[in-house]
Amino acid sequence: MVRFKHRYFTVEIIPDHLPNSESFKINSHELTKGILNCIQELHGDFGVAAVTSGFKAKYCNPATRIGVIRSRHGPHRLVASSLPFMRSLHNKPVTLRTLYTGATLKQCFKFAVAYQKKELMKVWNSPSEQ
Repeated sequence: MVRFKHRYFTVEIIPDHLPNSESFKINSHELTKGILNCIQELHGDFGVAAVTSGFKAKYCNPATRIGVIRSRHGPHRLVASSLPFMRSLHNKPVTLRTLYTGATLKQCFKFAVAYQKKELMKVWNSPSEQ
């Protein structure tokens, strides 16, 4: 039996039309379809065919705007090259920023927790505007 290796991308979804305090309503299925559309534009049918097997958005949090995407090892390079070029999700302008690439889902979640703690510390330590 052959074991399939995966790569997981932790991404930050930055909507261009909303302030940071509001949540961005998105689910995993919409994120998956949006990334596949971007791969179709950049890499064509070959890219979509290579990536589709084993590709899925595993986690998407609208409050923190963090998502975790799973891809097979090998075609993950096509996904990684497409993420910076993603410009819209269901006709809303967004930017995706890759925060971390890991081999396990657990490591991606550990990174996401540490990243959110660091962001909270920045907010708490900044001088408040009055």
